[in-house]
Amino acid sequence: MLASLEAELEHLILDAVDRKAGAAEKLSTHRGKVEAARTAVDELKVAQRLAARLEREDTAERDAQARSGQLAELRSRMADRGKAMATVLEAAATMAKAYGEFIVASEQARAAAPDGTALPDIGVGPNGLCGRSFGPLDRLIAAELWRLAPQRAPDSNAYIALPFAAPITEMHRLKPALTPPALAEFEAADAAVLADIEKQVKQLHAADLTAIETTEVAA
Repeated sequence: MLASLEAELEHLILDAVDRKAGAAEKLSTHRGKVEAARTAVDELKVAQRLAARLEREDTAERDAQARSGQLAELRSRMADRGKAMATVLEAAATMAKAYGEFIVASEQARAAAPDGTALPDIGVGPNGLCGRSFGPLDRLIAAELWRLAPQRAPDSNAYIALPFAAPITEMHRLKPALTPPALAEFEAADAAVLADIEKQVKQLHAADLTAIETTEVAA
């Protein structure tokens, strides 16, 4: 509107300069309209700046409220994370203590083998892939931790495994649940060790009896 009035103003000024009838009065009236339009434009610019500022302030307030909620959510998630790690480290302490007891018990068991016998080298797990019965059995433990890896979500093929967990084979990598329970494999190996020692003891006893009979016959 202002642009249209200003364009018309030029023609009215020309008419007034040419002293056309009624041109002066029209020019005076038109100047009032132009000034009013200019004032309206200035006020509109002020209103637009204020509206833009208020909109930015509203946006900033909404963003602040959203971030406040997100921060509260983060605090809650961080608290859950801390509790989970505390549980992990408590389990690590329990595991470290138990593993130490296992190593000592293994040494004592080896020392307790009857005279004249030798502990057999029995493989643990499928095809002995989890280590030897009297070894550190780190692969057995890694396979068990892999077997226990929880699913990321129900009915998901994605698992969350401990960083030092390891599958026995590629088949077990794809499906951790296929891994046989470590305790059952360990107990089976120990049972085989005891069975072999018992067999050796019987053989030694039989050999002793044979030696006695041979000695008596010779005498």
